[in-house]
Amino acid sequence: MRCAARVAIGLAIVSAIAAEASGQTTSADDPRSSGRFEFGAGAIWIGHAGFGSRDATETAATGGRFVLFSASSRLDAAVGVEGRLGVRLSRVVEVDADTSYSTPALRTSITSDVESSASAVATVKIRQFTIGAAVLAHLLRWRAGAHGMPFVEAGAGYLRQLYDTRSLVETGQTYYAGGGVKFTAARRGRVRAIGLRADVRALVRTKGVAIDGRAHVAPAAGASLFVRF
Repeated sequence: MRCAARVAIGLAIVSAIAAEASGQTTSADDPRSSGRFEFGAGAIWIGHAGFGSRDATETAATGGRFVLFSASSRLDAAVGVEGRLGVRLSRVVEVDADTSYSTPALRTSITSDVESSASAVATVKIRQFTIGAAVLAHLLRWRAGAHGMPFVEAGAGYLRQLYDTRSLVETGQTYYAGGGVKFTAARRGRVRAIGLRADVRALVRTKGVAIDGRAHVAPAAGASLFVRF
């Protein structure tokens, strides 16, 4: 998984270099490429991740294993908040620090219980925090309408998941790759640009509350307002 993250970030850097080379004819006073610091805040949606199923067993008198019940778990989709601080290294390349908070539900379904014919579902809220960094490349050659600038991105970060009972904390890592568009709306004084950012990502979470210990991929999408100085 670390190798995949390096590949994703490497692709973003390669895209940035290519876009830099192809975008040299863009006007230097283009408001979509002016300003060095960018701050944004908005909403993020993260899709669900399934953790598979496991059987609870005990040793029978014959020495074999007897299944008591089966349990399957998943982390539900959730909407949260996200903040981002970006520093533009060039007209193409930007480095971002980002953080997010959401409260998905960890849902466990109990089936095939030898003591009960009815299925049961146990749910606990998870307080999920992430903090990380990303490389973003603006695609200067392309446009999305009159005021939209497409981009590609790849990043990695730290994952902290706290059970709502506050009795247990799990940690892990996040990796993501994706792209989106920044729409610039205005320029006012020292504020070089005000606009809207929208993106979609493939988000990988490792460890954390995943009971199977595997990496899990989920779709994610964000929308935020930003100001650039």
